[in-house]
Amino acid sequence: MNGGGCIYGIQNGPPEAAVPVCSCSSPWTGDTCEISCTIDPCNGNGACNVQNGVISCTCFAGFLGSFCNIDDPCLPEPCMNACICIVTSSFTAFCSTTNPYVTGQFCETVHPCIDAQLCQNDGTCNQIGATQAYQCTCHFGIIGRNCEYDDPCVPVNPCQNAGTCNPSFDNSGSTFTCTCALGQFWTGTLCSTPSGCTNIRCENNGNCITNPGTGGFESCVCTSGYYGVFCGYAYPCTNGPCNGRGSCANIGTVAPFSYQCTCSSPYIGITCAYEDPCHMTNNPCRNGGTCSYMFPVAGTVNAPTVQCTCLANMYYGANCESAFPCTSNPCQFGGACTNLNRATPSRV
Repeated sequence: MNGGGCIYGIQNGPPEAAVPVCSCSSPWTGDTCEISCTIDPCNGNGACNVQNGVISCTCFAGFLGSFCNIDDPCLPEPCMNACICIVTSSFTAFCSTTNPYVTGQFCETVHPCIDAQLCQNDGTCNQIGATQAYQCTCHFGIIGRNCEYDDPCVPVNPCQNAGTCNPSFDNSGSTFTCTCALGQFWTGTLCSTPSGCTNIRCENNGNCITNPGTGGFESCVCTSGYYGVFCGYAYPCTNGPCNGRGSCANIGTVAPFSYQCTCSSPYIGITCAYEDPCHMTNNPCRNGGTCSYMFPVAGTVNAPTVQCTCLANMYYGANCESAFPCTSNPCQFGGACTNLNRATPSRV
């Protein structure tokens, strides 16, 4: 091909076994004189080279591929913000960076935190999600969107009387407000003004008294039956635990208080809740028996139980309702009567 001549190569055998070979004219080469840079296999985008019968292309800048037929995706430079352009195996551009604040296919998005001085006074810049928003973490004593202001609440709390200082800021600087912890007693910008009785509610009809010297709250004067700073607690007797059947006495000098009922006749019990079962109108004991009562469990409000103590050797039974035989003196002419101790009393 291409003007080459065919000759028989020299063999160590008979003439009929000789092999034909091509003698190529410059610049052709190859087994059949088919290889040459004359046909420009590099598409005009590179330098052609033939070595050992093989064509290779050395591509000019801007071109890639075995035959320099692919445009270099990294030229012109597509990557922004100091990112490095890398050609992938599919001949596309990939922008590489180690900077966490630079994102996007071509590194086109830059987060504000890339500015090391954005958060002032050595504050720390924090990205908020995958957005352009950020938040500065400030050191103690510093506030502001960019940690640019001194905290007005430290080192000395300007709010008096245990008030809480609440710092805030705007474009003009930092400021604060006070939340008065004892708002019943103090008011004002710095919690320094006594509120007197304005915010005080003395419960149960108590009367609020102010200090004549300072104008601040002095005390609540409680009505009878109540106590506490704001008269919010009732003494035990205030609620009438004796059921209106006796007098009540509060016991103790400090809370918790107890009470004691002194019951009016015929009532008994801790709260005077029961009638005296031995009272003359209720006495179940007959024939001169003595009535007594007791509560099943001491100190409780359980109903009492009754017991009759009968005249000895004369009457018996739960209510002394039965007479021993000798009680009627059945033995005549001076005889002596003796009651026998049997299940049912008899005489001899």
